[in-house]
Amino acid sequence: MNLAGKIIVVMITAMSIIFGTFALTLYVTHQDWRGMVDNTKEEPGKPLGLRPQLTTLEEQNKKLGDELGVIKADIDAAKKNKLDRLTELEFARAAQQKKLDDYAKKRADLNEVASQQAEKMKTVQATIDEKRAELKKIREETEATKAARIASFDKAAKVTVEVNQAQVELNRLKTRSIPLEDQLARLKKVLSSAP
Repeated sequence: MNLAGKIIVVMITAMSIIFGTFALTLYVTHQDWRGMVDNTKEEPGKPLGLRPQLTTLEEQNKKLGDELGVIKADIDAAKKNKLDRLTELEFARAAQQKKLDDYAKKRADLNEVASQQAEKMKTVQATIDEKRAELKKIREETEATKAARIASFDKAAKVTVEVNQAQVELNRLKTRSIPLEDQLARLKKVLSSAP
């Protein structure tokens, strides 16, 4: 045998040993696949089969799907309720905004009226001040006129007193002049009768 043949024989022998080891390992670790799939009772060393697990999981999935449907229906109802509530709130907000705008307009109108009233009050106050000044001037003039009248009255009273005194003096003098005139007439007579 030549070298190539020997190498091939050694390789075949090594491969036979390797494949034999694989076969032995497979035999030793071999599992009952049908038992793993169809086992309906869980026992020590033998877990529950895959088919019963699948059935249980499918039932759980159906229950969870039903619960999910109920939850989705609740969510849809909540969304609808939320949308209805949002619509109501939007209408309420629009109504409140309209009221707010109305109040703002009324406030602006009232402010305008108040400013007009303030202008009128300023005008009235200016008129009142003018009238007060005129009244003060009239009072001063009245006081001056009153003082002048009092002075005039005092003067008139003095003049009246003087006139009365003069009248009394005149009357006294007239009464005294009568005897004097008589006496003068007598004297004139005496003088005219004397040669």
